[in-house]
Amino acid sequence: MFAGKYNIKNISQARRKKKSIMNIQSDNKHLTNPFIFLGKYLRRQEENYLTLCICFLINSSTTFRFQFIRLLSSLSLKFSNKRKQISLDSLVAIPQFPFNKAKGKRGFFDIAILTKQEDGSPNRLLAVIEVKVEALFGPNQLLKYRKYHRNVNLFVLTKYLTYESSIGFNKTAIPRFRWFDVYDALNAAHHSARSTEKYLLKEGVDMLTNKGLDSPDSITLNTWKYLDKPLENTTRLRKNASQIFRGLAIILDRLVLFRNSSWSKLEEEGWKPFINYKKNFQKETGNYHLFEAGYYKYKKGAKQFRQKGICIQLYKDEKVYKQFVLFLSRYRINVKTGFDEYEKPFRSDTSRKCFTLPFPDALALIEKDMSTFLKAFRRSNDSKTPK
Repeated sequence: MFAGKYNIKNISQARRKKKSIMNIQSDNKHLTNPFIFLGKYLRRQEENYLTLCICFLINSSTTFRFQFIRLLSSLSLKFSNKRKQISLDSLVAIPQFPFNKAKGKRGFFDIAILTKQEDGSPNRLLAVIEVKVEALFGPNQLLKYRKYHRNVNLFVLTKYLTYESSIGFNKTAIPRFRWFDVYDALNAAHHSARSTEKYLLKEGVDMLTNKGLDSPDSITLNTWKYLDKPLENTTRLRKNASQIFRGLAIILDRLVLFRNSSWSKLEEEGWKPFINYKKNFQKETGNYHLFEAGYYKYKKGAKQFRQKGICIQLYKDEKVYKQFVLFLSRYRINVKTGFDEYEKPFRSDTSRKCFTLPFPDALALIEKDMSTFLKAFRRSNDSKTPK
């Protein structure tokens, strides 16, 4: 049917050639960016390499050093008080900082923040940061770090929201932040810097963008379709386990980000944050899945309401809501009558977009509704302390 230059073989070769050219262009796009160019040869050491780059930028740019230390200060009052007594110019960041462990063994902190003497040599250790990109925490890794350095501030920097139990979610929790927080600090420094420093920081911003560390993860539409089908199908779970469970982790991650972005003032007012996942069966709904993140207050021995709270939920079941639906909910647990709840559901297409779009776009879809819902919550009796 096809002849000459229009035969299938020639068309296939042309497509492969075009794809090869596109790959070469993509590989050489950042030839002038030293961070990205050199990082190509260190793919198995990406975590250590990124740590090295961030330390280099902290030490080379006063503007970024200010933004980064400001970020740490916002996470820990203890560190903030220490920082006020020390000049910004006297701080230095050192990667792979060694420390002695039990039985003569040696460990390494990914990033150490120290004061430096007049000759530039390290002096006093102020804070250490454990960095993760794709790797997991070792068994009791963070508890051990706390044990060896009780008087030093410990921070955790991760790509994903982590539920490592030793980090905790209470007053003794280890302060944590994400790579996109570092991106925001780097981007803010770039906009206010000048001359050579501005160019250097722009290369750092591009590096984090190139690595996909500039914003929280979104769920692909393909993964969303898998999640939107019954999760009890063991064959589907077995064949697509990695994709499905990664999607489930992103759901909790995104709910926490929505909660923190719109309702974080509640924590300052004494409300406690929580995250939760429930899988259960009810006669009216069949099997159901519920993901939620919110704030609550609880009173032991209360005479009327034992607990009150507000949360954002993602819910699906087998009979009523067969597709995932996003809800805003405020609730109270009455000592006598049990659970009482008021809910505001979103449309299914909005629910899907809230997890498949980049986070800023997703937040823009529901930010007004979350603000309005919080105002209504504050006006209601649900916002009053249980008694």
